[in-house]
Amino acid sequence: MVQTRNQIGQQNNLMKDFESSIQPMDISKQVTTMGDFELTFDFDDASRAWKLNKKSAGSGTYHYICGAIKKDGSRCQNPTHCRIHNKL
Repeated sequence: MVQTRNQIGQQNNLMKDFESSIQPMDISKQVTTMGDFELTFDFDDASRAWKLNKKSAGSGTYHYICGAIKKDGSRCQNPTHCRIHNKL
């Protein structure tokens, strides 16, 4: 589909409006303000939560684990297809 000059002009105006509304964020800070909201990022806590159901395989790779709570209170480290906790 071929756009008319009017459509191209409207599209360019929309892009200029959008680009002027973008506010840079300082990612070195853990607290960021966006408009009326204050965002707090705890990257260490997020990383720990992400790793709860994964086991490191080395070289920055991870494999999912069963993660079911065992009788002794620890998490099962078997693969996701654990035959003990995966009752199909």
